[in-house]
Amino acid sequence: MELEQKVEKVEKRVKTVEEAVILLRELTISHDDRLERFLFGMEELRGGMEELRGGMEELRASQKDTNEKINMLIDAQMRTEDKLQRFEDKVSDLTDAVLSAHQRIDKIEE
Repeated sequence: MELEQKVEKVEKRVKTVEEAVILLRELTISHDDRLERFLFGMEELRGGMEELRGGMEELRASQKDTNEKINMLIDAQMRTEDKLQRFEDKVSDLTDAVLSAHQRIDKIEE
């Protein structure tokens, strides 16, 4: 092989290596951009997760408060129903007493 051919081969290889280096540099830049966007997205996601955690804690507190209020309403309803039943019993007793009194009056009038 002649010297010129050897030089041509070396120049071809150097050119291929230079092209590979340029391609690697472009890929690295592209990779860095994607990595930076990914990290930014992860940071946003982390912030969203923190916000979600805060919202969940707020929801739990609100749910606890709501449950307490519902329990208080149930208790009040049960007490009201009990009082209403006692009132109905008294009205019934009073009605019975009035009817009995009317019956006695009717017997006396006969």
